[in-house]
Amino acid sequence: MEKSKQIIRLIQSLSKGEKRNFKILASKIGRKDKNYVVLFDWIEKKGSFDINAFLVKNPSIKKAQIPNLKNNLYKQILRSIREISKESHEEIKTREYFDFAKILYSKGDFASALNYLEKAKRLGARIKKPTLIYLATDFEKQIESQHITGSMNNKAIQLANYSTSLVKEIHLTNELSNLSLLLYGRYLKRGFTKNQYEEERLSEFFYNQLPSFDYKSLGFQQKLYLYESYVWYYYMLRNYAENFRYALKWFYLFDEFPEMKDIDKTHYLRALHNVLTALFSANKKEKFLRYYRILLDIETDEKLQWVANEKAMFMLFKFVHSINKIFLFVEYEQVEVELKAYERIIENNEYNWDVSRQVVFYYKIACAHFGRANYDRTLYWLNKIINENLLDTKEDIQCYARVLSLITHYELGNQLHITYQIISTYRFLLKMRQLGKVQRAIFIFIKKSVKFDRNNMEKEFVNLKNQLELIVEDVYERRAFLYLDLLSWLDSRINKINMVEAIRRNSK
Repeated sequence: MEKSKQIIRLIQSLSKGEKRNFKILASKIGRKDKNYVVLFDWIEKKGSFDINAFLVKNPSIKKAQIPNLKNNLYKQILRSIREISKESHEEIKTREYFDFAKILYSKGDFASALNYLEKAKRLGARIKKPTLIYLATDFEKQIESQHITGSMNNKAIQLANYSTSLVKEIHLTNELSNLSLLLYGRYLKRGFTKNQYEEERLSEFFYNQLPSFDYKSLGFQQKLYLYESYVWYYYMLRNYAENFRYALKWFYLFDEFPEMKDIDKTHYLRALHNVLTALFSANKKEKFLRYYRILLDIETDEKLQWVANEKAMFMLFKFVHSINKIFLFVEYEQVEVELKAYERIIENNEYNWDVSRQVVFYYKIACAHFGRANYDRTLYWLNKIINENLLDTKEDIQCYARVLSLITHYELGNQLHITYQIISTYRFLLKMRQLGKVQRAIFIFIKKSVKFDRNNMEKEFVNLKNQLELIVEDVYERRAFLYLDLLSWLDSRINKINMVEAIRRNSK
């Protein structure tokens, strides 16, 4: 069944040109038996694969043939995509040159093989892929060491020195990319640092893993992974000034190497995404708007050629920062149509975003609805987080989703549900080690609220706000207010104004 899902997803992702190319290549293959094309046509038309219905419609195909048929179809589609992608994807073209060299070497044409390896090295250097350069260089050494090609002379020393420098470059790039990846994994699991102990452990981890290097000798990839690592490090520390500084270095690295904007669009987009995230976190409205416009302009940049994965990443960042813009500029009242569009895209998951990304969207949309006092929709999106078996993904959001759910049930007057949810939420936060002063204050308030007269709560709201205003001075407890705008919620209750007006006042 899994292979069927893979094939369906692949066929649905194909453009018209890719489908046409598949059919053209299939027609050139000499075999008359092309049942994989029959299977392709069936899935393309139906959008699914019902094996029994397929066999009834195609009685010449036996059930035992289906597994091989699916495997063959999958490979043939990938081959056809590879064939038309090599001109637009220089990394594929580089590997093709290497493959040509292998074929020519097997035919005994060593000079032509070396020529293609040189082409592979030049293209690998252009797209900043030292691993591909090393692959070609290593094969070149093999040819030169085994056969007299007329090019040896000083070539042996040059190749030895060159491959040694490549290995050093690749090793440093690998260490920096590992550091970035490990920091990202740490953030996905734990979120921001919660206390001085966690800050010290993070700093110890970061500087122990950070390799030594000469900054002036760093290439494109090494600088990219270095900046990316610092971005994650300072983001987890909530040091938004340094986070912004390194995100900006990462973004403007692509001005230093402008050809990489199209070659490595994913890192270019992620750099801009992190610039916007830093500005949003630091509440820098005008700068946020400036870089947000740059993000929107990228979509219409005719110089950039998009593939499905890059388009999905762009749309992800576009939606994230569109919602962030709602929060930053307090635009809750004007975005009902926009929110519905986001919800439709996320529900359908047409861009195949991973679970971690979806959870972020669920929470942001829930917060947008809470700001609009649309509590039923708030709970709908929070329940997608709470009821999902997410294990160790986005633990911080899982915890704050439960706290916000508790507040939402309070707003709806669901007293019976509150009693049960206080216990389950308390246990969950204890398990996740996320039970801070803010959460305790909210628990105590809501637990006591069942005994209060809901029409005479102003004094209790004032008391809670006074507690939270003291807590917000604690730098390690302040992170809770990044996830929940509790002070605006309390202001709306105390001053008897709607949530949007309270947020607007506080944002000033």
